[in-house]
Amino acid sequence: MKHIFSILVLFVFVASLSAQENFLRTPGDATATSYAPVEILDAQMNRAVSELAPLMAAGEASWEQNAPVVHRLGAEIAAFGQVCGLHDQYSEFKMGASRIILSASGLSAAKDFASASEHWTALQPALKSDDTKLLSWDTPVAGTKELMQAAAFHKRQIGAKMEKLRGLDAVAGDGVALAAIFQALTANQPSAEWKEFCMQARDASYNLYITLEAFDRKHSPKNYDALGEKCANCHKK
Repeated sequence: MKHIFSILVLFVFVASLSAQENFLRTPGDATATSYAPVEILDAQMNRAVSELAPLMAAGEASWEQNAPVVHRLGAEIAAFGQVCGLHDQYSEFKMGASRIILSASGLSAAKDFASASEHWTALQPALKSDDTKLLSWDTPVAGTKELMQAAAFHKRQIGAKMEKLRGLDAVAGDGVALAAIFQALTANQPSAEWKEFCMQARDASYNLYITLEAFDRKHSPKNYDALGEKCANCHKK
């Protein structure tokens, strides 16, 4: 009887240790390729910059109307810049990542058009820069609010296609955008629990990307719901 009890105790201890090891994984453990294919990530960066251009060209007269979108795009460009800069493969934005993050972060928090315009102007040469500084997954690149708004936007983009299950591949890139944003969000709170929630959402976003890209009508809704569950679990906390 004592022998059986000892085996049970050992089993519980090993299971507990295994769970702790899984819980204590860090954002840098996974290669960026495993959740953000570099060619898709670069395309998302170019898309975000292209969407930002007309908003900035609209000038100060439209600032109040455009500011929320500018903040959201600035946050996601900063997130993309971080993942590009720390990517395990070559990205066209890798060498200028630190300057991209600095300018985009400023855009995400700009209080007025003058400030936004200054950061937008600085972003142009940053996108082609080759003098990046050392980056870390532990450094926040934008505010939690702005990054969450960016994540919600891309999730809505995908959700709109889920209703009729048409054009799923057209929003596959939004899955990679989500994964990069959740990876960036890991730095916004110090707790291991927060980081784990973000990494789970990141991984769920990549799984969704895979089925969207394949135009998989069977598994895309399931993966979309799985992502929603990860988000809901986090918000409950």
